[in-house]
Amino acid sequence: MRTLADTGTTTRLVRARQVGGLWRLFRKAPLIPAVILLAVVISAVFARFLAPEAPTFGNLSDAFIPPAWVEGGSSAHLLGTDSLGRDVYSRIVYGARVSLIVSIFAIFIAGSIGTVMGLASGYFGGRVDGVIMRLVDIALALPTILMALVLVAVLQPGVATVIIVIGCLNWANYARQIRGEVLSVKERDFVILARSIGSSPARIMSRHILPNVFNTIIVLATLQVGSVILLEATLSFLGLGVPPPEPSWGQMVAEGRGFIVVAWWMALFPGVAIMLTVLSMNLMGDWLRDLLDPRLRQI
Repeated sequence: MRTLADTGTTTRLVRARQVGGLWRLFRKAPLIPAVILLAVVISAVFARFLAPEAPTFGNLSDAFIPPAWVEGGSSAHLLGTDSLGRDVYSRIVYGARVSLIVSIFAIFIAGSIGTVMGLASGYFGGRVDGVIMRLVDIALALPTILMALVLVAVLQPGVATVIIVIGCLNWANYARQIRGEVLSVKERDFVILARSIGSSPARIMSRHILPNVFNTIIVLATLQVGSVILLEATLSFLGLGVPPPEPSWGQMVAEGRGFIVVAWWMALFPGVAIMLTVLSMNLMGDWLRDLLDPRLRQI
């Protein structure tokens, strides 16, 4: 017969193994992507202190100054200047703020809509499920970039417009994934018990089902950051994103396109910033998925 001390020892051993396994997963976190993303977040939050100049300040006499390590460059402009004499490094730093703001709020909107729709679809089933899933099919069938271009062109361009448009066009993936999770969770004993004692559907979904699918929401949101940044950069590149003179990475690439021969740095550095941020976010999303999904853990 097992004693209380034996039970306590077993519990401590199980917890120690769990903590050890999680620590090994954290040690496997991609270091370079994490450092890059940390640098982007720090740049966005402390842009005012990190940028040597205001992003909209320009001096035509300083136009087309190359990067500091290139012949003719200046240490005052580490990454050179653009056609209006604005500091490229300062504009990239402030552009990180735009990308971060758009990503956070657009994903919050998309995640909120998709989560509500997915919970309702999976829990109620029947006609509710059929209607919501047909809406999901329609949303996934529409070309996202084309719809975003149409909506932004109809509405007044700006950061708020970009956030709302991107958020309203990216909810379908959340709804479909959450629906699949809810179909499984709602058959568990604690949900059946809550239903048997008369708990309302809203209470069951918010108090019992939502916490069990929250990890999925976090992973989806993390993996979607890269696509949101790319979509915002595409809209800005086409002139329908953040209006000038406010800096945006996509807008900077578009401005540098016409001077690619004489001032290659204008398009190269913001393009590299987009590439590194999106790639790092995707790598971190893959790692986070392995961390939060016990079925994928190899420990």
